[in-house]
Amino acid sequence: MKRFIYITFCCFCPLIFSTLYAQETTSEVTGVITESGKPVAGASVTAINNPTGTRYATTSRKDGRYNLPNMKVGGPYTITVKFVGFKEEKKENIFLLLGQEFQADFELTAESANLEAVVVTASRQDKIFNSSRTGSQEIISRSQIERLPTVNRSLQDFTKLTPSSNGLSFGGRNSSYNNITVDGANFNNVFGLSGTLGGQTNSQPISLDAIEQIQVNVSPYDVRQGGFSGAGVNSVTRSGTNTFKGTVYTYLRGPNTQGYRVRTTKVPNQSFDYGLRGAAFGGAIVKNKLFFFVSAEQERVTTPATSYIASDASHQPNPASVSLANADTLNKLRDFLMSKYDYDPGQFQAYSYKTQSDKLTARIDWNLNKNNTFTIKYNYLKSSRDIAASNSGAPGGNRQPGSTSMPFSGSGYTINNNFNIVLAELNTRFAGKSSNKLQVGFTQLRDFRASLSGKDFPLVDIMNGQGQTYTSFGYEPFTYNNLLNTDVYQLQDIFTMYKGSHEITFGTQDYYKKFKNGFAPNYAGAYRFNTLTDFYNSANNGVANSVLYNLQYSATKDGAFPFAYVSAYELGVFAQDKWRIKNNFTLTYGIRFDLPIFKDDFESNPYASQLTFRDGKKYDVGQQPGSNMLISPRLGFNWDVTHDHTTQVRGGLGWFAGPPPFVWISNQASNNGVQFGSFSAGASTPYAFSPDINAYRPAQGAANTAYNLVFTDENFKYPQVMKASLAVDKKLPGDFVLTLEGTYSKDINNVYFQNVNLPSTGKAFAGSDPRIRYDSTKIWGGKPTATPENPNISNAILMTNTGKGYAYTITFQVQKNIKNLSLSAAYTRSNAKTSNDGGSIAASMWRDRPVQGDPNTDELGYANFYQPHRVIASAFWRKEYAKYFATSVGLIFEAAPAGVGSYTYNGDVNNDGTGGNNDLIYIPKDQTDIVLVPVNTGGGTITDTRTPAQIWTQFNNFVNQDPYLSSHRGQVAERNAAVLPFFKRLDLNVTQDLYIFSGKEKSKHTLRLSLDIINLGNLLNKDWGIYKNFTTLSPLKYEGIAATGDVNAGKPRFSFPYIDPANQIPAVNSYTDNTSIFSRWQMQFGIRYLFN
Repeated sequence: MKRFIYITFCCFCPLIFSTLYAQETTSEVTGVITESGKPVAGASVTAINNPTGTRYATTSRKDGRYNLPNMKVGGPYTITVKFVGFKEEKKENIFLLLGQEFQADFELTAESANLEAVVVTASRQDKIFNSSRTGSQEIISRSQIERLPTVNRSLQDFTKLTPSSNGLSFGGRNSSYNNITVDGANFNNVFGLSGTLGGQTNSQPISLDAIEQIQVNVSPYDVRQGGFSGAGVNSVTRSGTNTFKGTVYTYLRGPNTQGYRVRTTKVPNQSFDYGLRGAAFGGAIVKNKLFFFVSAEQERVTTPATSYIASDASHQPNPASVSLANADTLNKLRDFLMSKYDYDPGQFQAYSYKTQSDKLTARIDWNLNKNNTFTIKYNYLKSSRDIAASNSGAPGGNRQPGSTSMPFSGSGYTINNNFNIVLAELNTRFAGKSSNKLQVGFTQLRDFRASLSGKDFPLVDIMNGQGQTYTSFGYEPFTYNNLLNTDVYQLQDIFTMYKGSHEITFGTQDYYKKFKNGFAPNYAGAYRFNTLTDFYNSANNGVANSVLYNLQYSATKDGAFPFAYVSAYELGVFAQDKWRIKNNFTLTYGIRFDLPIFKDDFESNPYASQLTFRDGKKYDVGQQPGSNMLISPRLGFNWDVTHDHTTQVRGGLGWFAGPPPFVWISNQASNNGVQFGSFSAGASTPYAFSPDINAYRPAQGAANTAYNLVFTDENFKYPQVMKASLAVDKKLPGDFVLTLEGTYSKDINNVYFQNVNLPSTGKAFAGSDPRIRYDSTKIWGGKPTATPENPNISNAILMTNTGKGYAYTITFQVQKNIKNLSLSAAYTRSNAKTSNDGGSIAASMWRDRPVQGDPNTDELGYANFYQPHRVIASAFWRKEYAKYFATSVGLIFEAAPAGVGSYTYNGDVNNDGTGGNNDLIYIPKDQTDIVLVPVNTGGGTITDTRTPAQIWTQFNNFVNQDPYLSSHRGQVAERNAAVLPFFKRLDLNVTQDLYIFSGKEKSKHTLRLSLDIINLGNLLNKDWGIYKNFTTLSPLKYEGIAATGDVNAGKPRFSFPYIDPANQIPAVNSYTDNTSIFSRWQMQFGIRYLFN
């Protein structure tokens, strides 16, 4: 084993490889040939894929066993066994599932004149009772893809059938740690800005018409499955056959195919256009030898940017659909910006966003000979989407249209996601004794942004005087020169030997990836004003009254915009033995070794390396992350207890590792204090507004004295998790299967972030909540004057590891799968706690994590994807009748909490410099347990006339009605412990086929009409199918500390801002109806023509 690892690393390190992690693309047939219970050696076994004529042949070994590996998914297949002196045996109509084994045992019968060949009509491979299945997984078939409801036509619409899923999170794990593949090619956004390719443009990276099967592996104990500590989502595309087949189709939606009512709320009708059209064709170039398949699809969407409208004389504010932001006020502001600065900020309501995509999938399958098959696959996507400005760094964490705010459309941006992916695969079988799978590929991703503002203009956030966003306009803060070029080269080779009851596998997966990234938050400058009046005063009179001004700038000598260049190798080798100890008991055990090697692309900062940070430590931004080996042993078992596939026990234990989003590594290259400088000026150092984005930019070539830094711990390791699971599958009368499964995962190396420029000293509050308020927000703040040796460092983020974090799920599932009928229902109870929920910017991952105390500790909290309860059920039925007709009906029902949230203070309570909203609130036991004051007591104009007693009454009423707050008085709230009420959604698909046959070959021509209804309940009743939002997660605003001499001296003071200040309406209910499209029905019509 040591020699194998050594040879592999020596051979492959110099090469350029890429992200392929041995994800499944094929299936396998295995079995035992016997005669009168004794093994038969040398029997000829042939499997023929009937649609393509592809032959897979081998002979049984001396113990009667045989293997037909690396077979094309699907079918039907016919398996034939021949042996001299015995009758030919056949099994027909066999369909293979992705990554699974089909067990085909044969008992031979001696030749006799009175006996004919024995033919057994088999069935679809059993996805539940299967010796390859050890851990938690879900397989979605082509029938499910065609017959279950979807309007997004996305993989996620079907991966949600996995009982433990929550969006793209599976088994309580962060979706950033997933590995998503198509035909073995990595379909992650490896940089980590989205869960999937095309995710930022809300575009599907591949057409559903190109997909044959989907597999979700939550805890596979096969070491060939690698590159993730979350879940592996594998899918394979369709291929051509000897019969030329094709389809053309379109899907239609519009203003009249969606609902506009949520209870008593009527959402305004807005322009909405949707069109999707596509085609797919496949056939033989050379019969039984060479095949092609092509799928092309185009999507064009125009949707309302928001369902909110601004309030006016005819529309009074309400939290669900009419904002407190006033239309007359916003129109006046727009006129002011256009007349004074010749700047059009766009519209604040009744505007639309566009999304468009063009995608292509093509593959060639070549049966080279009886032992070799070759496939080459190509995927293409060009997509774009208009998006509202990011909430990151916004007042109260919000810059979106809502109950208090209406931003202008120009504050948004257009994102572009484009890619080209090519992958080649060679499958080889060696005389029934071994096999090999070789894959080589290349991925090119090109992502970039453009502002919707039309010209350079600083971003401006204007608050309502209560600390909440009122409106925003200007250049989106993360868009300036934002681009990402990713190149990925990949290689995988897996060799398997068959020795008696053992299948011994050795393999390597290696890749090389490189990135060019442009990212400079606030490069055009970003202002924040407390009120619109303050902004007018600054704009007209030059008054320096901003409460926040952020600017990032180029620190290069020539002032050119600096891009970050980062690259790395990731090398992996593994070995495994799949031991069939008995015919009904399989043990799989193996080990993986994964090694990241970073190229020395990181630039040093000679001044920063001399600085001493928190706990007396020094760091060097020029030091690339270390090459730290990850070792992942795994053990899995499958026990067919009764030898008849009616009772199965399975499970395992293993370590899983995979790369983090590479943006987390790139943050260090982009934030070194050499390429960029930056500063953040709060209310104590206000700035006057200027429309010139260069007004406060330092002179070109000036010494860089203000910036932020990102370091990586020298001992940093890729994320790694230990997973364990145990399951029982039981077949019940009526072909129902009952499954009870438990999974547990424990972080070995989780990732979390510290700001090492934050002091550790401070003073505790008096009272029941003695948390520390830091003496300063920075260790290095450039006081009294910033110099290269004494810089003003806004933050210095250290990426490091922690072993804290765990998740568990318990699932109870009932399934039934027979011809033309599929039923499934599952309930999952789960928990997930973590120290880091992910993101893309180092500073924001530290800043935006709600904490009870020190934001630098690896404090555990419920994960963003925490979902304590979930029910998922699906069913489809198909009926053919009257020779020319077929009808299918598909249903998906889902019920789960609509999300989680953290109750935090509005304001920087502990003076950690985050800007507020990351400090979890202390929930007072009674009025004596909190100091309540009018809004803006801590600074600003006081218009709140309530007494402390009145404020307490209103706040206490809010606490009493809240399920979480009322049950945790006297405690500090936990992160993400507030759980929204359940949503309950039923989706429906009805498909009608009309078909005829023509010609001598009886070619089949089908006209297919489909109707998908999402949220059928809301269509039937406007009170059904509704999701909830939190009314507010920051009910208390920090108003400073009570002064010496005050009866409450040393205690923090808080106000309880009105939800509607103009009408003096406080927060009364924790939840409000979500009036977005999630709570309203949608309908989609499909028209399709198919031939053959």
